Amino acid sequence: MPESKLEILINELSETQYRSSSPINFENALEEAFKFLGFESKQIGGSGDIDVIAIANIGKEKFSIVIDGKTTNQTGSSDSRISNSRINWQPLKKHKQSHNADYTIVVGPKFPTKGDIMDNAKEFGVVLLKTDQLIELLKSHYDYPFSLRELKDLFTGVVDIGAQLDDISGKSTNRKELIKKLKVIIEEMNFLQSLFEYFTIESLAARPRIIDLEIEIEELQDIINLFNLPFINVVETLPNNMSQYINTVKIKDISNIFSQISNLLIEADTGEQTPPPSSEQETGYSYFREEIKNQSVILYAREENPYKHFCPLIHFKKILDLILDYLRDNTVINRDNIINVLDGTELAPGRPFRGKRSEGYKIKMGLGLLEMKGFIVWTGSRRPIEFTLTEAIEKLETWIHNFGSEGKKKYLRNQINYIKQRLKKVSKWTFDNP
Repeated sequence: MPESKLEILINELSETQYRSSSPINFENALEEAFKFLGFESKQIGGSGDIDVIAIANIGKEKFSIVIDGKTTNQTGSSDSRISNSRINWQPLKKHKQSHNADYTIVVGPKFPTKGDIMDNAKEFGVVLLKTDQLIELLKSHYDYPFSLRELKDLFTGVVDIGAQLDDISGKSTNRKELIKKLKVIIEEMNFLQSLFEYFTIESLAARPRIIDLEIEIEELQDIINLFNLPFINVVETLPNNMSQYINTVKIKDISNIFSQISNLLIEADTGEQTPPPSSEQETGYSYFREEIKNQSVILYAREENPYKHFCPLIHFKKILDLILDYLRDNTVINRDNIINVLDGTELAPGRPFRGKRSEGYKIKMGLGLLEMKGFIVWTGSRRPIEFTLTEAIEKLETWIHNFGSEGKKKYLRNQINYIKQRLKKVSKWTFDNP
């Protein structure tokens, strides 16, 4: 079985730290190690400069580290230690200043735990990081990734990061354990729903298995909020009581949702960096083509990387009618105007509107199609995206009245043809089997 990226990296760090004749190999491994941790790292090397610089681009909390790697040929318990004389303290200080870095780290097999090296490390603000500690950090990060903010705390105001490493690893373990508890939480959600047709945060918190696992009510709320996000949509609130929830997705499908998110993030991380989109927006929404198929309206958005939105024709007609009614009395319209009208009503007989988070895109489709057809035009407002009427209201009314009629006729023709074919088969069977 091929080695994983982590295994390869651990082997490189373990082996190259004892190759003082070719320190560049250790520098390469350090560059890759900090990339693995999420830094933008770059090997500098060369005479008179630092080995590696690592940058954490996290907005206002951005920070950078200059890293000096120290190797030895000795693998014995005492001879492999990096002595005070091996570290060039003043040049390290200058490197930190010249690269405008926030922290300095020296990485090596081992360091003395007392004496001049510890005094100088404190004086010059240098963190002494043993290779084994870096490897443990990589392992913990692989199990459950640290944030770069947490790693910043790791290198702040200390010489030996041993205690801080234990602390950050403990946080990682706690989060990893919480993920393992997800299965139990989902099972309890389903159990309560089977009894009462819904569940609440409080009823979940009272379940014996939840109590046994010491899951706090705040943790339950965080998980429900995650499941309730529009692009996950595993859990929905009941329209008549926002504290009551229902689970709408099977466990295997929940797994598939997160797998798709994972694949997209991996693709984004490995793909080429693309520039931000142009601010010269010409339309409110990005729809460019529509079709009606099997009693559904399909709109295509973003020509350069298209995706589709679907809406049942009966829902779409209702939305278009509401847009028409709103524009009879108002000159400017946005999506929230129609959502407010729809709240608490039905999109079709017996089918309630499920709210902005779940079905707000359908109103966006309606406005987007009218924009495509030239009945409304974007005002330039971005939050909210607003439109104004450009055609006579009577012309819009006629178009909405006729919208979908061809698709409906085609659907009926297909249904009639299907029935005719079935009747022919039945007649033939009756004739052959008197």
